[in-house]
Amino acid sequence: MKLQSLTLLAAAVLACTACKNDIEAEAADASPMAADAAMPADTAAGAPAAAAAPVPPPPGEAAGTWTYAEEGGKRTASIAGRAGGAQLVFSDDPVWGRGAYVEFAQDDINCPTGCKAQLSIDGGAAKTVSASRPETPQPRLALREPLELWQSIAGAGTLSIEYPSKSGTGKVEFDVAGADAGKLPGWK
Repeated sequence: MKLQSLTLLAAAVLACTACKNDIEAEAADASPMAADAAMPADTAAGAPAAAAAPVPPPPGEAAGTWTYAEEGGKRTASIAGRAGGAQLVFSDDPVWGRGAYVEFAQDDINCPTGCKAQLSIDGGAAKTVSASRPETPQPRLALREPLELWQSIAGAGTLSIEYPSKSGTGKVEFDVAGADAGKLPGWK
């Protein structure tokens, strides 16, 4: 019983922290001074036109441009996708550890209890990774093995991710060339 209560408490803390972080990020994005530090809105490819409205990257940034931020010890590297509606984010948080996720403009993710995503680098053979849809206000597909994924895109040109969507299979593509490994120390 105690273990179940602790598990529920931990899940509630994670959800509250995620909500707080999203609210703070939205407030920072609204500030003109935060424009340089804000992560780009990303793009989703392969999703039905009605399911994923394109979200353009911030002014001065384009798909294929990495953005790096550091705040309170948390470091992130993010990149806008090719077609609109999603962004790929790598996060190194002193409290929560390493993470990798795709954040979408529209929630078309069908992953209620965990799922599998297919990752392909430069058109190579797809690798299956575990994924989940965390309870966050902004739709996210959390990808397991973030360190391995970060290392695998070093020197790569493209990353394609297929995931279960409400309309079948969704696909997002990212031009990952030029990732600066030095921006996430310890991830080499």
